[in-house]
Amino acid sequence: MDKLIPDNVLPYPLPPWEHDYRVLAVFGEVEEARLQPLVPPPLKLCSSTVQISVMYFDSSVPTEPYYDAAVIADVEYGGIRGGFWIHGYTSTEIGRAHV
Repeated sequence: MDKLIPDNVLPYPLPPWEHDYRVLAVFGEVEEARLQPLVPPPLKLCSSTVQISVMYFDSSVPTEPYYDAAVIADVEYGGIRGGFWIHGYTSTEIGRAHV
């Protein structure tokens, strides 16, 4: 993972991506009552902080660059904390199949 983003800044751990990317991320607070219905069981909402991001992936798999946009909630399942895309978009079908 690119260490330009310190681990303690993010409300959840990032996956170990294998390709280069650039990200524009904004963190914001959401009323928990509005956020909770968007998180399906058995996931547990951990925070009312969400990440809103736009990412550009310069990847070799898939063989073309693509974009993602997402609103990501901080969740937990079985003692493991992570991010859940409550809203998301991927610019290509090829990218969607490999994400």
